[in-house]
Amino acid sequence: MTVRHTGAPFSGVQKLFVCLAAVLMTLGLAGTAGAAGAVVSSYNFEGVDSMAFDPYTDAEGGQLHLLSGSPYTPTVNKQTAVDGSQSMCVGVGVAGDHDVHSDRGEVQILGRGGSNIKVGNEYWYSLNVRPDPGLKPNPVDPARGTRVTDVVFQIHNTTDPALDGPPMTLWSDGLAWGFSVRGSADPATGYNDDRQSIPLGPVHLGAWTNFILDVKFNTDGTGWLRIWENGTLMFDKQVSNTYPDATPTSHSTSNGAFTKFGVYAWWLLYPTIQQAALAQGNTSRDYCHDRIRVADNTGSCPALAPATVHCDAVPPTFGYEWNGSTPINPGPPDTHTAPQYYPVRGVTATGWIDGYPPEDAVDGNASTYWSSDEDGAYLQLDLGAVTSISKVLIGWLHGDTRQQTFRILLGGGAESCDTHTMTSSGTTNGLEAYNLPCTARYVRVYGYGNTQNAYNSITEIKVAS
Repeated sequence: MTVRHTGAPFSGVQKLFVCLAAVLMTLGLAGTAGAAGAVVSSYNFEGVDSMAFDPYTDAEGGQLHLLSGSPYTPTVNKQTAVDGSQSMCVGVGVAGDHDVHSDRGEVQILGRGGSNIKVGNEYWYSLNVRPDPGLKPNPVDPARGTRVTDVVFQIHNTTDPALDGPPMTLWSDGLAWGFSVRGSADPATGYNDDRQSIPLGPVHLGAWTNFILDVKFNTDGTGWLRIWENGTLMFDKQVSNTYPDATPTSHSTSNGAFTKFGVYAWWLLYPTIQQAALAQGNTSRDYCHDRIRVADNTGSCPALAPATVHCDAVPPTFGYEWNGSTPINPGPPDTHTAPQYYPVRGVTATGWIDGYPPEDAVDGNASTYWSSDEDGAYLQLDLGAVTSISKVLIGWLHGDTRQQTFRILLGGGAESCDTHTMTSSGTTNGLEAYNLPCTARYVRVYGYGNTQNAYNSITEIKVAS
């Protein structure tokens, strides 16, 4: 996603980027869903000053149920939206005592595809999520050594109260998105047998990200899960993704699986993690949701995506998983063409280690590279003229064994575009693509070291039209 700004690029006004992002990012995902006949419920949160429950009835006709017990109820935000001028936002406070309800603010989707979902059903889901511009990374769990997560969308099932989590969750750790899936015909003993944690793209604070799911609900691996992120197909596999049809419980009135979204900061129940969060200045976990769509089995990614999102086609066979390099369209030809790369007219850098000059990052040879061990060092490309850019592709030295912290800025035209600080996947030596639609001449990549040392090393960099 792109954070757009007007004015001169790479100047002192960059401190205003985060403040402007909340308003300006809404320009990037405008559009309406196609193939409306497939949509069974939808939510735009327009035309209301507050969300009155229960139920909340959206202007688009969909209904939501507020999950009981949470002090964090959704609010209407009139400053940021995907469509129209309003969205639904939830902030969960970090401080204070928490129980199994007060660590969340969530709403359940009512009606078809949202409640009473049976094994064998197929539904499509489209949602847009925006982390607050000031959201800090989640704390690290001292016991596990991994960063904890905020859940922003769930497909739940309450067959067994002893289960340690829902079958499907979309989550953020403040730095990257991810999706977890599990399922079994015998949840009491085997619900972890078919469990996957799927890495998705980096989190862009203050920016809307579109996610589309195609779910054929099953307990034995005969169904499937497909995930698109901003149109890029990230996951397409046959996988168990639910438990046997549930009966209503105190947690939900659903006969079967049910869907909910908002913010669920489960880690607030653990005092050591909560204290770690407070120590690093974490006061609240804030996310907004907008343009929620649920469709029946006639849905599709192009039908549900915002107009500016172009969807990778469904491949002819299952088994595709995004590998962290250049996004691949694994299916039949789609409506968008393969990217064309701009020639680089000039390359400079703040400095480099002898033998690893900036020219080595644009020579077409992945065995040579630019390298600097300075914190905040940058490599800058000159495309020779203001051009329409869709994405920047970067190859990181030893990119399959370590993660690079970096930031991309585009400028020199009527606008400047900024990814904010992010990290590479750590899974590939190939090119990683970072979507950054912008009209610009200069491409600047700042480096802040990697997970092994202070070096910033780029083997190749390309700019796509």
